[in-house]
Amino acid sequence: MSVLVKIKQDLNKVKKIDLKKLEEYGILGNLYLGLSDEACCFERYKWDNDIRNKILVLFDRDLFGRGMLLLLDNDYNIELVLNYPTTQVDIDNFYRFIKDICDKFKFKKIIEDNIEYDIKDIDKLKNGVTRANQINIKNNIEAGLTIFGCINPITLDNEFIKEIDKLSATQAVQYFGSYLERKQRKMYYFAKPLLFKKDNGKLYSRYALTENATSIFPLNPYLPFGYNQKLIKDIEDWNVVVFKENNDDYLLVGEVPFTYFKKIINIKKLIKYDYKHILVTVDKKIILKVENYNIKKAKKELIAWLKGNNYKPLQVVFTNKFYDENNEICYIFKYKNNLFTSWYLGIVNKLGSYGNIKEYKKETEVEDAKDILNLLKEGKDKNE
Repeated sequence: MSVLVKIKQDLNKVKKIDLKKLEEYGILGNLYLGLSDEACCFERYKWDNDIRNKILVLFDRDLFGRGMLLLLDNDYNIELVLNYPTTQVDIDNFYRFIKDICDKFKFKKIIEDNIEYDIKDIDKLKNGVTRANQINIKNNIEAGLTIFGCINPITLDNEFIKEIDKLSATQAVQYFGSYLERKQRKMYYFAKPLLFKKDNGKLYSRYALTENATSIFPLNPYLPFGYNQKLIKDIEDWNVVVFKENNDDYLLVGEVPFTYFKKIINIKKLIKYDYKHILVTVDKKIILKVENYNIKKAKKELIAWLKGNNYKPLQVVFTNKFYDENNEICYIFKYKNNLFTSWYLGIVNKLGSYGNIKEYKKETEVEDAKDILNLLKEGKDKNE
């Protein structure tokens, strides 16, 4: 449910509204201003003065609730949206913002939900929305309902509903506000799927997590509200990609299936965030398990390549890894076909697997592996 307010300009005397004017006139007041991404998560605004044709999110600096949406069209007509259930602070800010913008730009009329009102009716409209919001929070919400907060979506859990049931209507609104504030104030990273197309036209999805950054992570994979929900039928794989800290940068640790990642993070010991999310912090233990998974996977790929090229490896041993100029991991192995032959060098990289060119030498394994990798890249360039 929502309240939509429109303020239309007189085409004969259009009043230009930009970020500078909003700040100069004090209309923003105690509000943060930003954008919402495809997963309905907050993004900082880059402070372009022309704010037309951008769906802006405005919310209170002292209470992270739901905020409001602001849209200016090419002719500086204004649309303001207040979604509810919401907080009382958001309702107050919404109608205060309307009052201020009407006052500073000398607008006399507003249109709320397709009905025209005089600006003197703003307090009456605010009181009506306040009552409707109280009823909505008290009677019309349930566990599993997703609230699009000013920072990230929050799916109401059973514990929240139980608390609301104990409170009066006014208390319920206050509790709702404190609940949204508590959930969003730390501004955790909201893990959202990144979609990529396969060669067969199908899709695969990746959740990207970084070392030591606490993330709001789904118990089960899904496409957030802002995504095209029809795409879900084309997603063949749901994976998790992990990055580790490297000075001021991050390096790829590896990629694992979503189901495997759930096993290694031990969900039962993690903090619940809401109805369908937990809080996950990638640490050294998780990194090691992801690394081991990818080493085993690379070993299987090398063995398959060797067998496909009529080699029958007796032993295959992981020895090292390095990152190429694109920060892609290259795994180094040594292998032998029988007890009496020398060890040979094999590598596995994003481009594929390769071996049987050089004998394995510990002291030059990385340099030799880079030579083989360059051969792989040259072959790929020729094929393209």
